[in-house]
Amino acid sequence: TTTTTTTLPIVNCQVSDWSAATPCSASCAGGVQSRSRTVLTPAANGGEACPGLTETSACNEQACPVNCVLTDWGVFSPCTVSCGGGTQTRSRTVATQAAAGGVACTGALTSAQSCNSQACPVDCTVSDWGVFSPCSVSCGGGVQTRSRAVTQATANGGASCPSLSDTQLCHPEPCPVDCTVSDWSAWGGCSSSCGGGTQTRVRTIATPAQFGGTCATLSETATCSTLNCPQDCALSTWGAWSPCSLSCGGGLTQRERTIVTPAAHGGACSGLQESASCNVHACPVDCLTATWGAWTPCTLSCGGGSQTRTRSVTHPAANGGQGCGELAQSTSCNTQACPVNCALSDWGAFAPCSVSCGGGTQTRSRTVATPASNGGSCVGSLTSSQTCNTQVCPVNCVF
Repeated sequence: TTTTTTTLPIVNCQVSDWSAATPCSASCAGGVQSRSRTVLTPAANGGEACPGLTETSACNEQACPVNCVLTDWGVFSPCTVSCGGGTQTRSRTVATQAAAGGVACTGALTSAQSCNSQACPVDCTVSDWGVFSPCSVSCGGGVQTRSRAVTQATANGGASCPSLSDTQLCHPEPCPVDCTVSDWSAWGGCSSSCGGGTQTRVRTIATPAQFGGTCATLSETATCSTLNCPQDCALSTWGAWSPCSLSCGGGLTQRERTIVTPAAHGGACSGLQESASCNVHACPVDCLTATWGAWTPCTLSCGGGSQTRTRSVTHPAANGGQGCGELAQSTSCNTQACPVNCALSDWGAFAPCSVSCGGGTQTRSRTVATPASNGGSCVGSLTSSQTCNTQVCPVNCVF
């Protein structure tokens, strides 16, 4: 008897598209809505199971509208004045602010009314005092007066006007007495021997001044020794230094100045030219190098390697001379891609035996996981087989 094994195909579950979402359960402050789908093909023979058939999500999460609410009016404040007409106010506040699209607040938050409208008493007012008149005497005691005018008459029981004139004493001090002085002294010595100096003479007070009296000057100055003094010449500022005679190794530079004002009255004039050393530093020496050596062998035979060459310094730079530059160079080589052999997957499991007894075969296989590239090779069979069920098949008795 031969037994045949039948392998049923695997059937994965298939579902329909989602239905439209149901209406939201609330118009604001957060509700829920759902959608569903149906099974078109059930899973069979170990196929992939069906996913969820219903789904729920939040909706209308915005806050619900809140209308504005105002408080009752407060009491009126005291009147701003006690007479002549003032105002007093009252107010109210927002108890609840409008929110989320609710009705906004309307109406003023303050109101006012007039109060104490009776006429106020008017006191007499006067101008500021005018200036005092000149004193009747310049010393020894006199008088002076000042006045002011009514700018607002008294009304409605207001205060009456004060005095409109004022008098005060002035210049009570004794009248001044001037001092008397002695005769002049002889002239003193001159302050300079030439070019104009000064000399002074003095006198003294015989009788002091009293009560603010004045005193004539007690000293007097005059010029003396007016002959011109010797005057040295005046020179300009130094000019710019001339270019150095050498750029290095020590040279000379010069600068000059000119006479602005010649010497006079026997004065002197000197020093119109000046020299200084310059560029005393050693002259620069540039670096000298040998020619480049040969390139070294490439570090790789494929896939991109590198090779280098060098040169040596035959004479180093000195005193700021030009530097030696690079003494080694590198370049890429053998940039062609390296050959890559293929990679094979692991062997799969052996297939069922072709017979249940009497000697059959079963096979297994593997695949190329990574193909060969850049000239690489792929070695090894993709299938293999072996014998199986080699036991002798049973033989039934035949009569």
